[in-house]
Amino acid sequence: MGKGKGKGKHGGGVAENMPAPPDGGWGWFVVLGSFLLHVIADGIVYSFGVFYMEFLTYFKGGKGETAWVGSLVPGVTLLVGLGFGLMYLPAIVSVTHYFEKKRSFATGIAVCGSGIGTFIFAPVSKLLVDEYTWKGAVLIEAGIILNCILCGALFRPLVIKHERTDKEYDSKKSEQQEKEKLMKSSGSNGVQHQHLPDVQNTKDTLAIPNKHLQVLKQENGNDKLFRSEGAINNITSNSLSPSSSKQSFNRQEPTQSHQLQPAGPMYRKDIFYSGSLINIPQYRSNPNLYVTSITSLPDVIPADQDWCLFRCLGLSPEMRDAFRQMMDFSLLKDAIFLLFTISNICTSIGFNMPYIYLPDRAHEYGINKTDATFLVSVIGIANTVGRVVFGWMADKPWVNRLMLYNTALFICGVATALSPLSNAYEFLVLYAAVFGAFIGVYVGLTSVVLVDLLGLAKLTNAFGLLLMFQGLATFIGPPIAGWLYDETGSYDISFYVAGTTVALSGAMLYFIPLLQKCLGRKSPRDEFDVPEPEQEMQNLA
Repeated sequence: MGKGKGKGKHGGGVAENMPAPPDGGWGWFVVLGSFLLHVIADGIVYSFGVFYMEFLTYFKGGKGETAWVGSLVPGVTLLVGLGFGLMYLPAIVSVTHYFEKKRSFATGIAVCGSGIGTFIFAPVSKLLVDEYTWKGAVLIEAGIILNCILCGALFRPLVIKHERTDKEYDSKKSEQQEKEKLMKSSGSNGVQHQHLPDVQNTKDTLAIPNKHLQVLKQENGNDKLFRSEGAINNITSNSLSPSSSKQSFNRQEPTQSHQLQPAGPMYRKDIFYSGSLINIPQYRSNPNLYVTSITSLPDVIPADQDWCLFRCLGLSPEMRDAFRQMMDFSLLKDAIFLLFTISNICTSIGFNMPYIYLPDRAHEYGINKTDATFLVSVIGIANTVGRVVFGWMADKPWVNRLMLYNTALFICGVATALSPLSNAYEFLVLYAAVFGAFIGVYVGLTSVVLVDLLGLAKLTNAFGLLLMFQGLATFIGPPIAGWLYDETGSYDISFYVAGTTVALSGAMLYFIPLLQKCLGRKSPRDEFDVPEPEQEMQNLA
């Protein structure tokens, strides 16, 4: 821990090797690229129901085995991060890397592309299939996906600016005066004056610019904390000896396994947090210290002890550390996270059901294929509206986000289970609108609710494990529904089962507050872990 940002909106006192998010500027082009990527990728994935009807006719297979085609794409994406997963991750991380205060708004715009893409590509896919058959339509959509390269070209990394300006740094004379004032202040509290080495702003030293030196007072004890460029140091009577001074202010030589370099976005513990940081009490109270506390240093692991897969793929240290955090299964010992994981598994089993089977089900009711395809478009546009409305609600202090999350899932499940009650087209349109609007909460608020339950420190670990289990459930969900149709000859039982699992996933989360009370656990939203100074300096060394 301990590396925050250099200069920027946070002012001084943040780590020099983490660039400051501009909360605008080029970030809006990053949002545009992420939005277009979601339009294309999610639009094509969620409009698979159009191809599903064609595959049934062309291959003459059972509905269960044909559904494997539709479950492979989202399953592989979530489970192993391949395919579209290689686009989704940078699309989200790049947006959160550029925004802090406006993160919720920027992320909301980006993910709205999912619903809009579904609305657009459902009729477009039907048009392409009618005009060029399913084979030609697949080739054309593959070419459209290739254009995501242009979207990715907008994802530029933030650059750390090292140039000295009059605004950012004081003159060398002012720096020397500030150091002298600090020594006098320390001496008045019983600290012996010792000659400190001249501190320069080099790669191997912690610079102490005038405006970048903050004194953090503590109520208990006479020691004072001061932070320079993100490092929190403890001034004691022994800490300013010639040997310790050099150790405190000079960085150790970088080792072969961990070179000092600009920290990537994956080192931030809140990189998967899609909500606004204004909602986090720690950020509101002290943005500087918050950024320092949520930025972690990578574990230094010798190359011969690293995972064989990492060595074979040649992954960067940043990605290796992120994968290690995500694959830490010890978090499953947490009863609250385990219950949340079971809930997400149940949700994922029924999540893709309407996207794949609703058009074919409507066609079996005698509805023409064009109107049946339009049901998927209704889900898409309702999903966009739902994400905007519920995203706005989730940012309000008077809204219990866990209850909002639970209730939305429960409504989705009940609506899905009741959808077989009528075969009327108007009733199916109403069901598609309800499902689309409320299922957006599941996608948009998962990371936010995770932080509310577990805290930011565990977000990367929790989110990684959750995606893995979601991938497994998404992989087997659609084929199960197809097999139920093959056995019963009707989609009714498939939608009953899917609706029940989704409703159950929301209902079981209502017990989380009771579980928290039984475990004697308070909300992590009220906690603020400040790194220990001694541990901070050991990490920097």
